[in-house]
Amino acid sequence: MPRYYFNMSDGYRDAEGLNVEDQHQLRALATKTAAEVFGDNPGLWNGSPWRMKVTDEAGNLALDLELVATVTASD
Repeated sequence: MPRYYFNMSDGYRDAEGLNVEDQHQLRALATKTAAEVFGDNPGLWNGSPWRMKVTDEAGNLALDLELVATVTASD
């Protein structure tokens, strides 16, 4: 099973990686991870781009996810 590393533009470097069965699981894990990062960090909701680059064991780019989040109304 291939191993992938989830590195983020905020400086986080994934040293352990995860074994992933296929591209469907890889996309699902990247989406879940991004949701967790944004849920835990309200400072990311400032309109600045945030990026996750997922690489394989050889360092090849497998997935590149860029998100921009903005809060437009206050509760």
